[in-house]
Amino acid sequence: MLALRRDVSLLLEKGHSQARLYPIIMLWNEAEICRERRRADLAMLSIVMQHTLVASDSQLGKKGLTKAAENLKLLLKELQDGRYG
Repeated sequence: MLALRRDVSLLLEKGHSQARLYPIIMLWNEAEICRERRRADLAMLSIVMQHTLVASDSQLGKKGLTKAAENLKLLLKELQDGRYG
């Protein structure tokens, strides 16, 4: 029962105002879609954080920093253009 309550709570948080009325299979499917999206968001966030940390690493030298900054800029542009997600 607790898992169903968690799924309903997740869906309510995501804007599914009628989640309490969903059939169980629909509840499970919609909750899994929400969890998949969240995992993808977290994975993308970790990639952006990694690129940011590399671009700010003072031990790379000027040439390495320039390349890392270019990679970060390209990644952010692709995200803004909707290429990922």
